[in-house]
Amino acid sequence: MAVLIVNRGRLPLKILAENIIMKVEIEKIIQSDQAAQAKVSWAQTQAEEIRSQAREKSKQIITQKEREISTLRKQEIERILSEARAKSQNILEETDRYIEKLRLRKNEQLEGLIKDLLTEVSGF
Repeated sequence: MAVLIVNRGRLPLKILAENIIMKVEIEKIIQSDQAAQAKVSWAQTQAEEIRSQAREKSKQIITQKEREISTLRKQEIERILSEARAKSQNILEETDRYIEKLRLRKNEQLEGLIKDLLTEVSGF
């Protein structure tokens, strides 16, 4: 990043240099924040896509099983639908667990970014 120094004798050079360094650090923070926001947005998009795919797969499983059972007796029909519902529930539960893992990972990354930024800004 190019910094144009226009002082004209108004500020001591030390203060001017500190202001320039602070501006650069603030810009780094802003860039890191934007990167973190992009990662959060990406994780949310991925989670929604996974949930949507799981719902679609659940619908496909149920539809397929309903076609298969149309020729079976009532007892067999109930057994097959029960299996389909269990599979659908498992898929949704797996999706929820995956989404939760994504959220946790996002939070960990965000916390790490914030910690790194604070460390950079504070110098500790």
